[in-house]
Amino acid sequence: MKFTYDPHSIKYMKTENGDVSLITVATGQNLVLNKTSLEVLSLLPSATCANDIVEDLRHRYSQISKEVLEFDISEILRIFELYNIITVRDTNINNGMDEYHTGPQYIVAGDINYKKVSQFIQSTYNGFSVKRYNENDKAYYTPINLRYRVMNNKEYGVFTEIDNNVKGYLTIVLPSDGVSAVVTINDIFFCEGLLATEMSAYLMGMLHRILKPITLNRQINKIRVALVDRNDLGILDTELLGLLTSIGFVLECILYNETTDGNVHFYIRTLS
Repeated sequence: MKFTYDPHSIKYMKTENGDVSLITVATGQNLVLNKTSLEVLSLLPSATCANDIVEDLRHRYSQISKEVLEFDISEILRIFELYNIITVRDTNINNGMDEYHTGPQYIVAGDINYKKVSQFIQSTYNGFSVKRYNENDKAYYTPINLRYRVMNNKEYGVFTEIDNNVKGYLTIVLPSDGVSAVVTINDIFFCEGLLATEMSAYLMGMLHRILKPITLNRQINKIRVALVDRNDLGILDTELLGLLTSIGFVLECILYNETTDGNVHFYIRTLS
C-alpha cells in the first residue's frame, strides 16, 4: 500500500490520561489513537508505503510476526485514510483478501472498505434504494459516519462484491433491549442495471452473511423493514415491493401519518 501523508491534515491533538486524540481538518471529527496507532502516525512523515512502517516496527517488536504487523498496520492506515490524514495511491498489501473468486462475495463492512462502500452509496443514492426513514442527507453515509455507527453498535453493514466492484449494500440494526428477537433493516442499495433475480439473490446472500454470526449467540425470529410512502400518493415503489416479497417479506402493518413524509409500512420476513 503506497500513500501520501498530509502534514497539515491534523487540526488539533491532545493527550489526556494517557489517551491521545486528534481532530482532522477535513472531517472535523475526533479520532482516538492507541499506542500502535500513535507510533504509526509518528512514522508517516518518513514513510511512503505500508512496508516502510512494517519494517520499522518489526525492529521494535521482533516477537510479532510480519503477517500480523502487515494486517494491523493496514487497518490503521485505512482509518487514517478515512480521516484524510493520508491519501492511498495503491493497495498491494493483501490482508488475506486478494484471492481470486468467481461470483458474488458477501463481505461485512469494516475499516478497509468503508470508503469504497461510501463511494458506492453516493453514486447510487438516487437510484434503487431503501433509506432509513427516507434519509435525505448524504453526509449520513460518509465513511466516518458509517464507521461511527458500527463502532457504537448502532448498525452493521454487509456488501455484495463482484470483480472488486460493489453491487449492493445492506445495513441492519440489532435489538438493544435483550428481549426482542427482531432485527431491522436500515438501508438497502443496489447499483443500476441489475436484474430482479440478481437483486433477490444478492439481498438473500447479504442477509445470510450478516445474520449467520449473530444467530450463533442470540435468538432472531424476524427481519423487519420500514418503508415510507408519500401522503399524496399513499403507495410504495412496486419494484421494491417485488424484491421484498420475492424473498418472503409480507406486510405486517401500516402506521398512517407516522412521519412528515407519509405513512410507514412495516414488512417482515420470518426466519425458520
